[in-house]
Amino acid sequence: MNDTISTSYDEGWYSVAEIHTQHLLDNLSYLRRCVEPGILQMAVIKADAYGHGAVATARVIAKAVDWIGVYQVREGAELRESGIDTPILVFGTPTPETARFYLEYQLTATVSCLEHFDILYPGTSYHIKFDTGMGRVGFLPHMVDRVEKEIHAQPHLRYTGLMTHFADSEVVGSAIFAAQQEAFADVAEKLGEHVTVHAANSGATIHQAGVHFDMIRNGTALYGFDPNGKVNPLLKPALTWHSKVSQIRRLPKGSGVSYSHTWHMPDDGNLAVIPVGYADGLNRNLSNKMMVRIGDKYYPQVGNITMDQIMVYLGNDEVESGSDVILLGGTDKTSAYVLADLLGTITYEITCMIGNRVRRIYT
Repeated sequence: MNDTISTSYDEGWYSVAEIHTQHLLDNLSYLRRCVEPGILQMAVIKADAYGHGAVATARVIAKAVDWIGVYQVREGAELRESGIDTPILVFGTPTPETARFYLEYQLTATVSCLEHFDILYPGTSYHIKFDTGMGRVGFLPHMVDRVEKEIHAQPHLRYTGLMTHFADSEVVGSAIFAAQQEAFADVAEKLGEHVTVHAANSGATIHQAGVHFDMIRNGTALYGFDPNGKVNPLLKPALTWHSKVSQIRRLPKGSGVSYSHTWHMPDDGNLAVIPVGYADGLNRNLSNKMMVRIGDKYYPQVGNITMDQIMVYLGNDEVESGSDVILLGGTDKTSAYVLADLLGTITYEITCMIGNRVRRIYT
């Protein structure tokens, strides 16, 4: 077992998310190879770097990227206070309460409605966002002339970028994507001169051509996941979630396990108790569905997942207390792809759910 993981257990942590820093850098290198030379690269580390730890992740990748993207002003401020000097774009909506922090922390704002021009302090740098089909935030394409007029009416602000967000970019041949691509190209023709134009998220970076513009924005692919939900052998998942066996119990055939007895012992056998539960981010809907790895073998999690613990059926295998347990990691039976499929969700929700009771270490 990694010495840092062992030390974490000695210090009272019951589980550890190991972040493989070289995987982050390898993923960035792969994404650069997906696009034309000279294209800038933004690493999206909002939501605590998708559960990987924002500050530490930023320190690993800051010199390998041109921009960092966050959602909240406070996320950007935390990075600045931690010594990160890479340009930072805040995707979230500016408010009167947060406007001064863009200047104070040298953050770039996202302007997505006319009211934002009145909120931002003089000297603030901003990117304009157009909604070309996401249906979330941004100016609609028919407003391009109105937006252009407003840009010229605000010389005290610094217009430095133009962006949109694709809703279906991971699907090759998507009509949704094609319509957005066409709409944004028209907007960029009018407003894209002398500013950084960007639209390509992870899906578009990997699976689409002709939309990389001046910069790509990569979130989920940075952490090793292809947004199409299929294993991409050129991406390396960066997080492995470890715990350890806290107890071994032998129960007779027919014994019910956990709340509501949703699972019963098929024979006399051994159960491993693992000190991780839904309070740590292990979704309760995975009960009786997921596998864990102990040593070189996979074992089923059984019974309802509880707040702090899960049970794992070992059959008659003998496993020692303190043995390392892999809950999440790689591209096999414990991968985020598998857990996401079991939950009917996406890989990056799986890592985002991992809570602050799980220590992050960087190897």
